[in-house]
Amino acid sequence: MRAGSFPGDLKNGFALGYLRQAKKFKAMQVAHVLSLGTRCLVADVLRDPGLRRFSCPFVWLFSSTEMVRHVLENDFRDFLDKSRISRSGLRGFNHKVYGHMLGREIVYLHQNRKANGGADQLRRVQRFRAVVSGAGLILFALCIVVETERALQFVKSSTEKEREARLFQTLGTLVVNKSELAIVHVVCCSCSRAAKGTDPIVKFVRKQANMQAKGTVSIHELRCVGSCTSLRLKRKHDTRMLGEILKGKRCFDLQADPLIAEPSAPAPRIGKTHSPHTQPPHAAHTHNPHTQPRHTAHTHSPHRRLGCN
Repeated sequence: MRAGSFPGDLKNGFALGYLRQAKKFKAMQVAHVLSLGTRCLVADVLRDPGLRRFSCPFVWLFSSTEMVRHVLENDFRDFLDKSRISRSGLRGFNHKVYGHMLGREIVYLHQNRKANGGADQLRRVQRFRAVVSGAGLILFALCIVVETERALQFVKSSTEKEREARLFQTLGTLVVNKSELAIVHVVCCSCSRAAKGTDPIVKFVRKQANMQAKGTVSIHELRCVGSCTSLRLKRKHDTRMLGEILKGKRCFDLQADPLIAEPSAPAPRIGKTHSPHTQPPHAAHTHNPHTQPRHTAHTHSPHRRLGCN
């Protein structure tokens, strides 16, 4: 108005340069999605919408907010120490440090982390380090399964809130670019108000940005209809809703496994060229009309792009 524009005269205001349209905010695209646990079901949930591209250290095990933070601050030293892993029961394996921290006798239920001399586990750790030290926005998914009223009160306590904040700070010290920590309290069994209904209930708890940690943390509560095993949620509606919470309104341009090198272009041919009147040795065979052509395998792009909602 001070520059000469008139109230209500938007057309001339824009034409004469008195008014300007605000630039549209373009959300950053998520380059990698990494699971932090705390159950195996997170890997299963991320796989269905196509958000899981490769395996990382915190899949197929039991974990907690405090355990993940300890592993990261310890730089995976205790985590990779095979001497601390021992068999527990018929199928499970325990960890001397983290089994005590979790109050469990089994930390690894579905996989033997000592197989191949621990090479598979080491590769997952190397992949995690490559992702956090690279470019692109990283989405960390942490789903805390709550099955008792006591556990529900604990996740709402100041102690757990402080642990979640400390984990977020630790991730900020590792990630070179920006990151987002998505925490979902998955409430199951009798302590879920949706247990007697037909549809799960989603409650947004809070979202907080931290410039020092270079990202944001969002917390949701999912009241499930069915129960939960260590591997998956028993009701498909619960699984679908958990996937929608993690996907949200985010844009995804998922990158390939950082440990797999991009295919290089074939090198230019150097040497003697063949005359147009002569046939190269590899083309000397004749075509047989009765033979079927070979089917070439379809190649997939190393990137996966998912649109915004």
